[in-house]
Amino acid sequence: MSNTLIFYTNQGVKLNFEPLVSEFQEYTSKYSHWIMQHWQGLPKPIKGVFDIRKFAYLCKEDNNYIYHTIDYKEIIVEEPIMFIPLQIPFTNTIPTAVNFIPNAVLVLENKKFYLRKYRG
Repeated sequence: MSNTLIFYTNQGVKLNFEPLVSEFQEYTSKYSHWIMQHWQGLPKPIKGVFDIRKFAYLCKEDNNYIYHTIDYKEIIVEEPIMFIPLQIPFTNTIPTAVNFIPNAVLVLENKKFYLRKYRG
């Protein structure tokens, strides 16, 4: 877990979630546990290397953050969860648009991630 809001993809792309977290304080300050989901942009191809886009999740648990990249086949949404689309127009940081999932956690079990409501 980390207290920073800057993460790097496996291609070395710098992601800064601070603008999104700040812009949407009405949501992010209301919950101790939440998730921001985004679809990773396709990286510039490196000759001879195949890379796939994945969903990425910034998870806040209390005052800590963790960043996961997950193939769509590795995540299971167990119950109805509210997704709130958030976008910052005209920004210089990425990501610029995410789904905000309040009161949610990602749990790794048997090599699958489960998206669940937080019941703390």
